[in-house]
Amino acid sequence: MNAVTCRSRWQPSRDAISARDAQPGDATALVLLAPRLVALGLPPWRDPRKALAIGIEAIGRGLAFPRADAGVLVAEDLIESPVGFLHVQTARHRLTRERYAQVASVVVVRGRLAGATGRALFDAAKAWTRARGLSGLAFAAWWAMQCRVAPDRATSPNRF
Repeated sequence: MNAVTCRSRWQPSRDAISARDAQPGDATALVLLAPRLVALGLPPWRDPRKALAIGIEAIGRGLAFPRADAGVLVAEDLIESPVGFLHVQTARHRLTRERYAQVASVVVVRGRLAGATGRALFDAAKAWTRARGLSGLAFAAWWAMQCRVAPDRATSPNRF
């Protein structure tokens, strides 16, 4: 087996990526990652430029004015370079009125560490949810369809 084959089969450990609350100093790096918000496609009625502008504004607002009911989490690699982010907010179920956390957006840099990055971000989002005493974590339906998440998982909170 040659070195290239060995390297291509390397799987990063969970320790290769960590996630934390985003800080105001992360703004530039997160804005540079923001175009990935629209890279997978949007519903036909959404204008990509406007959606990107709204996403960047939400990131900036989340960093400048942190709130207890919403947060931006950033994933970074071993050299503390941002490789993804996740925007989470609280929501209330229409029927039960139960409060839960909802992933509003997620961005992960493509590459070998994408799986570990996503895992770190969602682990941090689960911890964020638990810390606020919320009932579960849900994903926006359109985002879930784009990422091929099963429909029942896309529309109902994941219970802890």
